[in-house]
Amino acid sequence: MEPSPSLRLNPPRGRVTYGRKNKQSRLQLEPMQTSTESSNSTSSTATLTGDLAKAEDPIAISLWRKWLKRGAVGLIAALVLLGAVALVLMSLAAIEPEFYRTALVVDLEQQRQHGSELESKILNLHNSLLAAEEWSVSFSEEQLNGWLAWDLERKFPGLIPPDVREPRVKIEDQQVTVAFRCDAQPFRGVGIVEAEIFLTGVLNQVGIRFKAVRSGMIPIPLALFTEQISEHALESGVEIEWLTDEGDPAVIIDIPDEFLRPSGNYVEIKSLEVKDRGVHVAGVTHLEDF
Repeated sequence: MEPSPSLRLNPPRGRVTYGRKNKQSRLQLEPMQTSTESSNSTSSTATLTGDLAKAEDPIAISLWRKWLKRGAVGLIAALVLLGAVALVLMSLAAIEPEFYRTALVVDLEQQRQHGSELESKILNLHNSLLAAEEWSVSFSEEQLNGWLAWDLERKFPGLIPPDVREPRVKIEDQQVTVAFRCDAQPFRGVGIVEAEIFLTGVLNQVGIRFKAVRSGMIPIPLALFTEQISEHALESGVEIEWLTDEGDPAVIIDIPDEFLRPSGNYVEIKSLEVKDRGVHVAGVTHLEDF
C-alpha cells in the first residue's frame, strides 16, 4: 500500500484574524496592500506632511512678512520722493525774478501814464516815416511795461495767448528779458525768456538770439516751441528762419513790406540798440523811387 501524498494547503493571501461567534471559529480575510501601493502611499503622506510643514514654517512666514514690509516701505518712500520732487519743481517754476516782482507793483496811474507816452512816440514815429527824412525813436523800460500793463489787454484783447498773463520786460545792455505768468505746460508758473536783439546786416532784417528760456529756475529747451513760433509767424505774414548763433538758437526775421512802405515811401532801419534801459531805433525814409 502506497503512502498517500501529503496534502499542501496554500495559505490564503491576506491577514488572518479569528473571531468567535456562537463558540465557533471563523476565518476572516482582509485585503493587503502591495509593496508598490504601500510605497506610494507612504511617499504621498510624506510629501503632504512636508508641504504642510513648509507652509506652516514660522521662519518662512517671518521672512515673507519681512520682505512684504520692506516692499511697502520702499513704495511709500518712492511716492514721498516723487511728491517732494514735484513740489520742488513747482516751487522752482514759481520763482519770480526781482525785476518782475518790482514791475508788477507799479502804481496803476503810473502804468497808464507810461503807456500813453509810448503810444505818443509811436504816433510821432509814424508821422516821421511819411516824410523823406531821417528819424529815430527810443522806448524806455518803464514805457514798455506801462503799455503792457495798462493798454495791452484793454486795447488789444486776444493779442497774446490766453494762458499768458502780465508780461513785463527788463532791458540791459544788448539783452532783453521778458517774464510772464503762464498756465500752460511746460511754463506753468513764471516763464522767462532772455534774448539779444540785433540787425543782421541785411536790409531790414532783425535777429533774435535766445540766451535762456526758463520756467522760474527750471531751464526749458527752446526746441519745444520753434515749430509753434514758425506757424504763428507764418499766420501773421512774417517770414522767419531758424539758425544757430554762437551755440544759441536764433530766429531771423524779415520785416514785412507793409510796415516799411507807408504812403509808398520806403523805410530803412539803420541802427537798433538795446542799452540804458531802453530800445533805440534809427533809420531813414526814402522816396518812392528808392
